[in-house]
Amino acid sequence: DARAIAAICEQLRRHVADLGVLYIKLHNYHWHIYGI
Repeated sequence: DARAIAAICEQLRRHVADLGVLYIKLHNYHWHIYGI
């Protein structure tokens, strides 16, 4: 079912976007704390 596949793709895209934001936040936090 193409709609089911599209829904899964959308969920994955959102999940990846959330991970990207989390990565950036952690990176900025590390930069702020350690100045590396």
